[in-house]
Amino acid sequence: MQGPSSDIVREQLERILGSEAFAGAGRHSRVLRYLVERTLAGEGDQLKEYVLGTEVFDRPDSYDPRIDSIVRVEVRRLRSRLEDYYRGLGAGDSVLITIPRGAYVPIFQLRADVAHVAEAVPAAVVQDKGVARDRRSPSFAVIAAAVVVSIGLIVGTLALNSSRTSSAQASTGPSMAILPFEPFSTGEQDVLLAAQITDAVTTELARLGTVSVASRTSASQYNGAVRSMSDIVKALDVRFVMEASAVLTGDEVRVSARLVHGVLDRKIWVGQYAFAPSELPAAARQIAAEAAGAAVTYHNR
Repeated sequence: MQGPSSDIVREQLERILGSEAFAGAGRHSRVLRYLVERTLAGEGDQLKEYVLGTEVFDRPDSYDPRIDSIVRVEVRRLRSRLEDYYRGLGAGDSVLITIPRGAYVPIFQLRADVAHVAEAVPAAVVQDKGVARDRRSPSFAVIAAAVVVSIGLIVGTLALNSSRTSSAQASTGPSMAILPFEPFSTGEQDVLLAAQITDAVTTELARLGTVSVASRTSASQYNGAVRSMSDIVKALDVRFVMEASAVLTGDEVRVSARLVHGVLDRKIWVGQYAFAPSELPAAARQIAAEAAGAAVTYHNR
C-alpha cells in the first residue's frame, strides 16, 4: 500500500494551515510545517524533543526537556487541533496527516487506504479458517500484524479525543491552584497587572486540560492570607500551588513564578519571564504550559 506523494502531502498541509481551524495558530502552524517538511526530507529520525525545543521554540542550547516541557505540551495541543480539523472542516479530505501519540514524526495516509485496511483485514481473518486453527503459521502472523497496525492507524487517525479539556480527564492527573500573583506595589497599575496575569494563567491552565485547576474565585480568598501551604491545599483539594509575583518596569513585565508541592511544602519548579505588556496572552500560555508540564512530570514519577 503506497502512501501519498510529497506533493500531495504538501497540498494537504497548505489546506490545513489555510483553514479556519488554524487561523491565528501561528506557533502550531510553524510546528506542523516543520515536522512535515523534515519528515518529507527523510529527516524524521532527527525529530527529537531537544531539536524541536531549540529550532522551533527558540530555546537556548542549555534547554533541558526534563525541566521545560513546552515541546510535549505544544505538540499535544497541535495533535488535538489536527484532530479537531479532521473531525470538522477536514472530514472529507482524502489525505490524512497525523502525529501519533508519544512521537513527533507525522504519518501521511490516504483515507481510502485506511478505510480499505479496516474493512479487508477482519474479513480475511474470518475467512481463513486454516489460519484460525494454526496460530503459528506465517499467514496468521502477517494478518494479525495487519490487524494491529490497522487498528492503531484508525484509532490514531479517526478516534478523536474531544474530552481533553474536561475535568473528568484532568481528575486523573495532578491538581493545582493559582494563588493571586503578588503585585510589586499597591499602586493601581501594578495591582491590575497582577490580577490580569493571574486570570490569564488560570484560564490557560484550564484550557490545557492536563491538570485540574481550582477556580479563580476559590484561590483568590488566599490573597494575602497568612495560611500554611498544607492548609491551603487541603481547603482547595489540590496537590500543587503556584505562587508568583509580577512587576512592570518601564515597558517590560517581569514575572517570577514557582510551583510548590502543597503537602511537602517544597518547590518543584521555578520560572522567570520577561515580556512586553502586549505579549501577556502568549506569556500566560507559556507559564501555564511549563507549570503544567512540571506538575505532570512530578505526578508521574
